[in-house]
Amino acid sequence: MHEKNKTGSGPLIASIIIVLVIILGGIYSFTERPLKPQMETNGLIEQLQTQSASTELDAIEIDTLNTDLEEIDADLGDIDAELDLLIQGL
Repeated sequence: MHEKNKTGSGPLIASIIIVLVIILGGIYSFTERPLKPQMETNGLIEQLQTQSASTELDAIEIDTLNTDLEEIDADLGDIDAELDLLIQGL
């Protein structure tokens, strides 16, 4: 009589479940946090990007006179608050 090789399907089912859990964990991870933070551009950034690339003193002086530095640290409070939230989340 022929004896059939009986192996349980338990290891196969366990492997499939493990792979599914890993895939679902990856999907959850990517949907909960964006890969790159979205940075809003404001007028100051656009102004700095339109400055002259010249190294002549007159061009540098014109660029510094046209640059509004009054609000350069306006967002530091928001940045500190976001960093505090990130630290608390760890």
